[in-house]
Amino acid sequence: MIINMPNVPQKLEVLSNLNLVMQKIRSACEKTGKDYKSVDLLAVTKYAKTNDVKTLVEKSAIKFIGESRLQDSLSKWKNGELSSLRESVTMHFIGHIQSNKIKKICDLFDSINSVDNVKTAEQIDRHSYSLGKKMPIMLQINLTGSSVQSGTKLKEASNLLKEVRKFQNIEPRGYMAIAPIVENAEELRPIFKEVKKVFDKDFPQEQSNYGQKNYLSLGMSEDFYIAIEEGSNLPRIGSLIFQPIGR
Repeated sequence: MIINMPNVPQKLEVLSNLNLVMQKIRSACEKTGKDYKSVDLLAVTKYAKTNDVKTLVEKSAIKFIGESRLQDSLSKWKNGELSSLRESVTMHFIGHIQSNKIKKICDLFDSINSVDNVKTAEQIDRHSYSLGKKMPIMLQINLTGSSVQSGTKLKEASNLLKEVRKFQNIEPRGYMAIAPIVENAEELRPIFKEVKKVFDKDFPQEQSNYGQKNYLSLGMSEDFYIAIEEGSNLPRIGSLIFQPIGR
């Protein structure tokens, strides 16, 4: 959604920022012949000012929210200034999953995108059952090779998916990955292509069996344009949209 904002006042700078991002998404889609509407923007609000988030949600300019810290999310979306807008957005958890916080994550979020092992999937399944939910999840792939970053190896992703699909109260809907840091984002094309091949094999339909849209979540503020060209339909963008707290 692109909002016409000629002569944008300073207080609505966030709308201008979003417009620029959406124009780049449209451009990437046009370049590759992809339907612009097939790409959903996941607005990462981890460091965003609350007023900026409110501005975009109240204008229905963003519908998908990505958060990576449970306590911050609870303080904003359940107990804080954004609680009245919670039902206006779909919330995705994109951070590291700690076992002692899984029940609260399942309660607050609509999708959990950073699952990387069977034990975590089992716990999500159990807590989702107790909450009367069927939780959409995504499997996180580690593309950096770093042991300090979460995620399963790409070559092991399909086998993990087979195991996770055995649970009754979760619904796998795709893959999420963070690209390695490179000097030139063009270097990421072959990596994104490999992930797209695995995604197409494991998620050949546009939707899951329960009607959830299947996602390949590649690309952040630095590389989302290339990620979309290579098949991502859920780029995660924060810094290009929001002014960080304290600016």
